[in-house]
Amino acid sequence: MNLLLKSGTLYRTDNKAAGPALANIHNRLFGLEKQIIAGEKQFLTQIRTEILTGERILGAGSRQYLLKNSDGEILLSGVPRYAEENDPSIVGQFIYRIPRVSYVELMFQNRNGLLRKINSQNYRLTDPSGKVILTLLRRGIFSGGWNLDAAEEFRPEFLCGIFIFCRYMEQENEFPIV
Repeated sequence: MNLLLKSGTLYRTDNKAAGPALANIHNRLFGLEKQIIAGEKQFLTQIRTEILTGERILGAGSRQYLLKNSDGEILLSGVPRYAEENDPSIVGQFIYRIPRVSYVELMFQNRNGLLRKINSQNYRLTDPSGKVILTLLRRGIFSGGWNLDAAEEFRPEFLCGIFIFCRYMEQENEFPIV
């Protein structure tokens, strides 16, 4: 299934022509939350930060990415994981560098997946066996947008949520300017 995400709107593409809009992503006035509208349904993404108590899971941060429906039910969740050489619990915290998130463990529809960064602007979602089920590729400066190549049928809100999780991962790796 080939899709195009451009200017916050998700389209199904067929022979390079974009079909009708499947979903739209809207920014909220404040914060990192994004609103996804697919048909008559509305969804909300957010980052939840939890204070970790007890034993810490190696490589895991304190954040969780969530996609919720209008009733508050969690449909998609992701936990960002640090690259092995950047886990603060192993190498410690440094002022001059931030720990780099290299992938996100996703939970959706009673399944698991790994959302990995291929390079600075491209991502790949794989199932536990390593089979690629979704690829997100940046189209470039002049054409703009993202090409999504899904090996299976995903609901539009899931595709938009996964895209937003990619953007959250990018923000995790940005150097904070104070």
